[in-house]
Amino acid sequence: ALDERSGYAYPPCLREPGEPLPAAAARALADAIRARDAIPERLLVLDEEYASGLGELAKALGFEIRVKSRIPALDEFFSVMDKKARADAFAGPQMVM
Repeated sequence: ALDERSGYAYPPCLREPGEPLPAAAARALADAIRARDAIPERLLVLDEEYASGLGELAKALGFEIRVKSRIPALDEFFSVMDKKARADAFAGPQMVM
C-alpha cells in the first residue's frame, strides 16, 4: 500500500498462522499509522481484497482507498528489494564440503 500524497510505502508484514489476509493488512496499516503518527489521505492498493480488508479502518480514520492495477512507485520499490535480496544471496556464507 502507498500513501498517494506523500509517496510513503507502508511496510509489509508477516501474517500470524491462520490470520486472514485482510486482517493482517489492517493490523499492519494500523501499526504503521501509529508509528508514523500520520493518517494517509488516499491509500493506493493493488488488490480488491486488501481494499475490502482496510475499509473499516479507512472509514474510522477518514481516508480513501483506491485500487490500482499498477503502482509505479511500488514496482520500483519491489525491484530494488529484489535486486538487494539477490545480491545478498551471493554474499552470504557458502557451504563447504
